[in-house]
Amino acid sequence: YEKFFHPSVCEKIMSLSTANKWQNKNTYKIQQLENDNRGHKIKWLKDALENLIQDANESNFMLDIMTVKFFTLYKLEKNDFIPLHHDCDFWNNNMPYDKKISCMVLLNDDYEGGQYLHFMSNIPLPIKYYTQGTVIIFPTYNFYGVDKVLKGTKEFLLATSIGA
Repeated sequence: YEKFFHPSVCEKIMSLSTANKWQNKNTYKIQQLENDNRGHKIKWLKDALENLIQDANESNFMLDIMTVKFFTLYKLEKNDFIPLHHDCDFWNNNMPYDKKISCMVLLNDDYEGGQYLHFMSNIPLPIKYYTQGTVIIFPTYNFYGVDKVLKGTKEFLLATSIGA
């Protein structure tokens, strides 16, 4: 979904982060987003992404999904990358549900490098889709990663839907 979110919405999503809550994961940083006590902090975001994921699911995947459960901000600075991996964990899952669909929201585009890597395809994502506000949706069992950032800082949100 090219440029689905307006730049002001991307900035609003980035503003949900807290400076001292970034967790260092060796080659990138993450921060989990959670609702406030009344469930309002990210409800607007959850509603928008659930509709988008539902549309993509009905058009492409037909997976049994319930809701968007996990919201994680990612920050990749110069030389940071995310190795190929998948977001599901069928074998070591102690939760009563499985992660089904991942939704990546690109929050900025003022960096170099940092291309989305997709193991299940040898066709690269066209450069025109590396724009602020673009949303990439894929099943959690697909192996993917993010290539090394060469200049600047890449930020994105990864939201994951769950299902039985």
